[in-house]
Amino acid sequence: MTELAQLSDDLTAEQLLDLLGDQIHVHAAQARKVQAADKAKDSLLQFMQYIQPDPNHLDDVTKSRYDIQPVHRMLAEALESVEQGKCLRLAISMPPQSGKSLLGTRGFPAW
Repeated sequence: MTELAQLSDDLTAEQLLDLLGDQIHVHAAQARKVQAADKAKDSLLQFMQYIQPDPNHLDDVTKSRYDIQPVHRMLAEALESVEQGKCLRLAISMPPQSGKSLLGTRGFPAW
């Protein structure tokens, strides 16, 4: 008989769930991180959110300091077309402080 089987015989179902509950939450958080990393490989915006986690919630991959706006979606779509080879030259003309440097010169090359 394995140790876990013997332990499960000695504990009530509620105690066993409490014992495994913490491990389940840890494994679920790790699985969410792996899923977020996989999504970040396929999407520039997901990558930007992945590399800028919310400092108050570092373990929660659903929270990020990078707030996606419609202008970021348009720019990311254009940059992704460059990455895929569909667009050979891209000129970006956007107002100041709209995210073009962060997305185009920092995030895109790293992605």
